[in-house]
Amino acid sequence: MPLLKNKMAHVWAIDYNKSKEWYVQCLAALDEQQLKRCNHFKFEHDRKSYVISQGSLKLLLAAYLNIPVADVRLGRHRKGKPFSMDNPALEFNLSNSGTVCVMAFCPDSALGIDLESIKALPSSDYEDLIQRNFTDREKQDILKHKEDQLRFFYQYWTMKEAYLKAIGEGMRLTPDQVEFSLEKGVPRLLSANGDTGTEDWLFHCFVPSAKYIGTLAYTEGVKEVQYWQLY
Repeated sequence: MPLLKNKMAHVWAIDYNKSKEWYVQCLAALDEQQLKRCNHFKFEHDRKSYVISQGSLKLLLAAYLNIPVADVRLGRHRKGKPFSMDNPALEFNLSNSGTVCVMAFCPDSALGIDLESIKALPSSDYEDLIQRNFTDREKQDILKHKEDQLRFFYQYWTMKEAYLKAIGEGMRLTPDQVEFSLEKGVPRLLSANGDTGTEDWLFHCFVPSAKYIGTLAYTEGVKEVQYWQLY
């Protein structure tokens, strides 16, 4: 297990289809309530996604905290963001899309992570999403990239989602109230709900697997981000 130092963030990527052994370990890590929830999923893909994401989270938390996986306790803040009851200072966040799950950990900084599978959308849905979720400035930047428009769409989308998850306002602050820039390929938060004092937040875009794109949001206190492929 790599050492997670202060002012450092770890990002893990897991492909659901890469290891049957890891799936078995994840299933064994779930508690009774989580196992009951597994039975409610109609589709096998959704069940597998839940087992891998929640099991991996508990296994990694147990390793970071140096405690048995059965002792890992999770809670939720008032706004719904999960936290470690064993060490509330250890921040974490996760996201999954398609067959890939990513999760981030940091001992001393709020963070959020989002992952999306890059796939074409019906034109009507695509246009509606752009109109409802992006500012005029962002729309112009997405639409001007004719040959790589879909990638820019998902890049902006993951930046917004990662930030909203980091601050725990996913249901209170809508994506169109957050404005980003990708000038010269550098992700930057310009304003949030009209406030331009957002320079404390940093963003790193990453590609964990072909046809996927993700963004990690964290505060400027983090000086190093390490990426690890679990499976």
